[in-house]
Order: sequence, then C-alpha cells, then structure tokens
Amino acid sequence: MNLSDLLSLSIKEGASDLHLSSGLSPILRIDGDLVRTDLPAMSSDHVDKLIYEVLNDRQIATIEEGAEVDFSFEIPHVARFRANVFNQNRGRAAAFRSISADVATLDELDKEQLVQILTEPKNALTKQYKRLFDMENCEIEFRQDALLAVARKAMERKTGARGLRSIVEYVLLDTMYDLPSMENVVKIVVDDTVIDGESDPLLIYEGDKKRAVSD
Repeated sequence: MNLSDLLSLSIKEGASDLHLSSGLSPILRIDGDLVRTDLPAMSSDHVDKLIYEVLNDRQIATIEEGAEVDFSFEIPHVARFRANVFNQNRGRAAAFRSISADVATLDELDKEQLVQILTEPKNALTKQYKRLFDMENCEIEFRQDALLAVARKAMERKTGARGLRSIVEYVLLDTMYDLPSMENVVKIVVDDTVIDGESDPLLIYEGDKKRAVSD
C-alpha cells in the first residue's frame, strides 16, 4: 500500500489526519480521536519510502539533516493535504491533514492569543488531552512554558492556530500509545523542553517516583 492508498483510506474513513511513525501501524484521527488501523506496524525504511513519495530533493536533504519540513500537495481525485515530516528517536514520522479539515483561523495571532486558544475554549486542545488521559486514569499537565513553546513554534512555522494540534500531537503520540501498557503512572508533565524535542515527557508514578519516558 503506497501513500496515495493510505491517504485515500483516510478520506474514505472520514479521518481528518493520517499519522505515520516508525514502529507503529498507520494512525487516523477520526472525530478528534486517534484510531490505530489494523495494518501492520511500519519499519523505518517503510515510513521513509512512503514519505519520500511526496518530497522533492531539497526537502529530502532537509529532513535527512535532522530538520523538519512543512508543505502541501494534492492527490488528484482524492484531496489536497498539508504535511509535516519530522525526525524521532526511532526514525522519521509524518502527519498529513486534508486541507478541508483545517479550521479557518487567522495566522497573524500573537503568542498570547495562541495560548488562549490552547487553553480557554470549551473544546480547547489542552482540555481534549486532559479528557483523553483521564480515560487512562492519568493526569496531564501542560506547564506555561510548554504552552508558550507551542505558540512560538506555530508562529515560526507561520501556521498560526491551524498548526497547534500537530505540534502537540508529535510530542505526545508515543506516550499516548505506550501509556496503556505502563503501570502506576498517575501524571504526565509537559514543559518547553518536551515541545522543543530536548527531553521526553516526565512520568510521575504512584508513590511519587519520577522518571522520564525512554524508548
């Protein structure tokens, strides 16, 4: 199955996003929930092969240097997509969002306004994650410096409010899927170093034992 097939599947299933990550099966976001497909887990080589289908030589060079790439492209008769390709410890990963699923918001919002969007609306992104982690009997804390780092990244990418979700998802995706198999984890803490890729989310265990997530 090539990337076009996977993106066509995501549209057919009514997903707003498709996530590809080494070591995991393809993941869809449907009605705000991350849903793992029943396809096999992908090797890093497989993920690279899929991602490189839509990258040009300059973008490939950029991602192989360890940076990340944002771009958009169209698959005829399917949809137009916005993509973010980035590097993780275990290999490259990518998120694809159908542009029709993007919420129309102003890109010119300042950092403080973006933090308000992250925290204040009834269905704010941080509140959504708190509900998701509550389902695993685990609390999640986004420290203020983490919120500011998310806003800063969105401004640097010039994606505005549209880019907030993808930034948070990238740093929490592994934790969300590892959490059900972890024992006695009662809280996850996210600070600016997590958002900037300098450290992993902090796990707080029952009995106040603390240690960082490791691969």
